Amino acid sequence: MSKDLIKYKENPFKKFISFIKNLFNKGKKSKNIEETKIITNKNNPDIFKLSDEEKIKLAENQRLNNIKLQYDNDLITEEDIPDEDFEKIIELYNKETEQLNLDTENTKKRIEKKLKLLKSQ
Repeated sequence: MSKDLIKYKENPFKKFISFIKNLFNKGKKSKNIEETKIITNKNNPDIFKLSDEEKIKLAENQRLNNIKLQYDNDLITEEDIPDEDFEKIIELYNKETEQLNLDTENTKKRIEKKLKLLKSQ
């Protein structure tokens, strides 16, 4: 399975920019992922009220969200993400897409109700 989420052609300028980013971020990649794990756990005081299983799920979701954010910001590449995490991130994208679709449908329904109300007046 290819790790590409979206297939696209890279122009030379984009290749040059990504090369420069990769050149300067070589040593920082693994540190960023580990540091974000520690920082996110310290910033969440409600984590002590949760059970162990919930803490593990929360930490895993935060870790995946951090990796996804770093990927979206071009701080890490697809090759830097383990296959298992990459599949989980794809599932995360799919869940977000489903939620956005539901939100869009709900907004459409609210607008339709308001239009009917305005037409009836």
